[in-house]
Amino acid sequence: SMSLLLMLTSFVFLIKERYVFSGMVLGLAVLLKLFPAFVIFVYIAYVLMKCKGSVREFVRPAAMYALGLASAFVIVMWPNFLDGNIEACFAFITSRATSGTGAGLGDLEKYGTVLLYVAVLILELIVARDMYRNGVFSERCLLTYFMIAVAVIFVSPSTPQYIILLIGVIIIFATVNGRREFARPFLILMVGATLFFFTTGPTNLLSLATYTDWLHIEQVVDWSLMTIGGPYGLSISNILYFGGAVIQYIGVVVTGWYLIKFRFEKSADSGGKVNLD
Repeated sequence: SMSLLLMLTSFVFLIKERYVFSGMVLGLAVLLKLFPAFVIFVYIAYVLMKCKGSVREFVRPAAMYALGLASAFVIVMWPNFLDGNIEACFAFITSRATSGTGAGLGDLEKYGTVLLYVAVLILELIVARDMYRNGVFSERCLLTYFMIAVAVIFVSPSTPQYIILLIGVIIIFATVNGRREFARPFLILMVGATLFFFTTGPTNLLSLATYTDWLHIEQVVDWSLMTIGGPYGLSISNILYFGGAVIQYIGVVVTGWYLIKFRFEKSADSGGKVNLD
């Protein structure tokens, strides 16, 4: 996922104190997918810790970061500005809150989405506050709370393909901290993601049928029709889709449980502070 790559790049730039570049890259990630926007609170907490709580010292890096975010937004949205279509510039935010997932729940789904985003926002603020008040300043501390922030994003159930954000961060977090137990949620998430991949069924073979003689297109079409048909909506495609989504959410819950254990384990070892060095 390009959004994941950009989000991780912003993390590296932040550590290197390249605040303009970090802001610009995170802005591009947010314009691709809204999820990375929630890690900004942990970034703010990290810079405040670096400035030792001094507002005066915080102003300069904050302004540079804001400049980077604004630059990315203006550059990408400039054609809309030229056309006078200002409303389209914010469609990547409003479409998430005003459009459902097609489950047919109407207003309940729309307002439920908004409430879930508000809940995630509140949780992210709590995570950032905990980092600032109880964390011991270090790059590893930033990585840990960055991991927690990404996991919190998926408290709001998302369509399965977005889980790649969490999978990528789990790999880095587990490797840096030598936490083998995170292989369990990683495997659960991968199983769910694999099941979701197969929801498209035989259509994955369409290119093979088109450009080789191994399969006929008619065969692929017939197989595809078999996967989308079934009594009471219980088609193979639907079973794989919702089954994959449920398994992935179990992976999110298990990830959260291990992160909670890790956070309190470290604070117990350091007299209440989350010291990860």
